[in-house]
Amino acid sequence: MLPDLGSGAPSREPRSLRSLASVPMTVSVVLGNASMTISEFEGLAPGDLVRLDRAPDATVDLFINGVHAAEGDVIVIDEQVAARIGHLHLELDDE
Repeated sequence: MLPDLGSGAPSREPRSLRSLASVPMTVSVVLGNASMTISEFEGLAPGDLVRLDRAPDATVDLFINGVHAAEGDVIVIDEQVAARIGHLHLELDDE
């Protein structure tokens, strides 16, 4: 016999995001995109250049687990590349 799982309707009770605070996420920073054929990709060699669809001073896109979450600027801090957040597209309510 199977246990009673209720009506199956999602709970409407607010849940705090604090319970998810330690869940790891993948953050990706995208400088730009390029399109090419498989043949063109196969022809790439070390030293070749791939032109991106953005100007050098354009903002970059930040993705969280594949979802477009923010835009920002590329900066250098202590000889490491970083992204300074300029505009957030996602808002997480913590009620």
